[in-house]
Amino acid sequence: MVMKKKAIRYNSLNDFFESGNTEIWYAKTSAWFLWETKKLSLPKTEKELKETHILLGNIDLINPHEIFHKFQGEYWSSNGEARDLIIARGLNHTSMSVGDIIKFKINNHALIVKSLGFKKFTIARE
Repeated sequence: MVMKKKAIRYNSLNDFFESGNTEIWYAKTSAWFLWETKKLSLPKTEKELKETHILLGNIDLINPHEIFHKFQGEYWSSNGEARDLIIARGLNHTSMSVGDIIKFKINNHALIVKSLGFKKFTIARE
């Protein structure tokens, strides 16, 4: 009988990524659907952002293409390591997807993932 090594479970993003000044916000399911159907506008304030997205954590990466690549499930959770973290946050997707947001804490600029590429916008400080 071959025993498989039990997968490590992440308690935070920083179990896999270095902590930093880039925030990763995943869209709540309803927000993603509304954004895709153009019934929801981009969040203008942190309060609006918290209504439609959930902060997954902070990382030390700034290149959006690298972030998108590294937030695909097969890269950062190939054995289901992020499953408990995703469920605990009330989310239902591990891979970064359309509607998710990368926010840079230094200047409050943000990028929302589109079907093809990103759209840049600013979130006002409150």
